[in-house]
Amino acid sequence: MSLLSVKNLSLEYINNIISFELERGELIFITGANGSGKSTLLRGILGLAKILSGEIIINKDLKLAYVPQAEAERTEFNFPASIREIVLMGRQRPYKLFYNFQDKQAASYAMARFKINNINNNLSKLSGGQVRRVLLARAFCSEPDLLLLDEPCAGLDAQGREIFYDYLNDLRLNLKTGILMVTHDEQQDLILKPDKVIKLC
Repeated sequence: MSLLSVKNLSLEYINNIISFELERGELIFITGANGSGKSTLLRGILGLAKILSGEIIINKDLKLAYVPQAEAERTEFNFPASIREIVLMGRQRPYKLFYNFQDKQAASYAMARFKINNINNNLSKLSGGQVRRVLLARAFCSEPDLLLLDEPCAGLDAQGREIFYDYLNDLRLNLKTGILMVTHDEQQDLILKPDKVIKLC
């Protein structure tokens, strides 16, 4: 069974009728001009945008992670929380009250991979690129079955992009994570070699 099945989907603010299947270990790019509805498609899959017709089928038992656009990230965390606490949020599950050793180990590994230091700092003290690394580490430490990424490399320097590409390939190869990624960077197409490309107009 596919991780994600989208059938004849029509959403507000999107001109296209969209159909695709996302399998384990696959990477699908969503491309298109500004205003074509790339982010809206991700929000529709998350149940945050109005569906006009069609259907979205997701296995409810899947672990799903989402990294929004860069401008949404600071407003998402306008409360006192350390970097470490934010990354650990990726390990939250329904009815789970405490983080165990494996949770803390996964968060520490993700922060080390993304070269995140000063883990007791507040998010407000970080630059845009540093915030991006924290949010990516939070998503990746959840070890998701399905990962939704909205312009994940925005604000990352060359080192950050290289770390991201390596980690993304690890998820695909080792965890068989299915990844749906909004991008406008043609270079990423050459580096990551997506299995499919959905172009909105």
